[in-house]
Amino acid sequence: MQIQPQSVFQTATTGLQLKNRKEFPLALLYKQVIDNSGPDSSLHAHNHLELGYCHEGCGLLFAGRKIIPYQAGDVCVIAGKEHHCLLSRQSATTRWSLAALYPAGVMMPLGHDPALADDSIFNSDAFCNIVRPAQSRPVCSTLMDLIDEMRREREGYPSIVRAQTLYLMSLLHREAKASLNIPTPQAAGATSQIQRISAALDYICTHFQRKIRIETLAQQCYMSVTHFRRTFESALGKRPLNYIMQVRIAMAAVELLTTAHTAEQIGYSNGFATVSCFQRKFKEFMGASPRKWRMNQQH
Repeated sequence: MQIQPQSVFQTATTGLQLKNRKEFPLALLYKQVIDNSGPDSSLHAHNHLELGYCHEGCGLLFAGRKIIPYQAGDVCVIAGKEHHCLLSRQSATTRWSLAALYPAGVMMPLGHDPALADDSIFNSDAFCNIVRPAQSRPVCSTLMDLIDEMRREREGYPSIVRAQTLYLMSLLHREAKASLNIPTPQAAGATSQIQRISAALDYICTHFQRKIRIETLAQQCYMSVTHFRRTFESALGKRPLNYIMQVRIAMAAVELLTTAHTAEQIGYSNGFATVSCFQRKFKEFMGASPRKWRMNQQH
């Protein structure tokens, strides 16, 4: 069943709403990202778990240290206190339905295993925050059904949503444990350090197609260049210029998969001065030339 999002999209934070709904701490909201504007296109975090279904569009999810491509039909899983933002492909509109919840409160009447309410397992460098239908169709279809129940609010929907949440958390924990084997949390202090450089990360998200000076990034965070470099590398495990290149290559890969643009067009639109530079860097990061990588992904 394909769910159509409502025509009016809300981008307000739902944390306070959830805290005031102790009997059923789950809220549904809709989000539209146009030209990468709005609060959800900037790095942010909240206390609750956020599960999203992408109805339309494609782009990149930034979650902690990770940069992950997404497209229509995918599900995003964002743990509480995990810094994140969504970046749409250039000149594209992205539409999401988001379920914001405190799992323990939603599942409490069902007598669930308390471990299933713990979303910290999703806040790990090794966990992929995007779940694709080909990877786990039950996760995607269950979230779609949950969103539909919340949207329609038919008789008895709270009980159905509680059961769906329990099933969904069970599936997600299974996915997380399978991918992690033993959970590997982010480096100690990484979350607070990411918060300290969030202004620079926001700047990179909105200016990665242009030349970016380290001095400009340091100024965004009110740091000296030396202190900024040290903090950035400690938070993300890589140098600023390497991170910028990773963003450019990741968005270029999204465009290769979702458009018919040539490698030259994609390279220029993502900040590469020449097509040869783009091809060289793309192969360095992705293991194949843009043309060969695109062909491999289509077969």
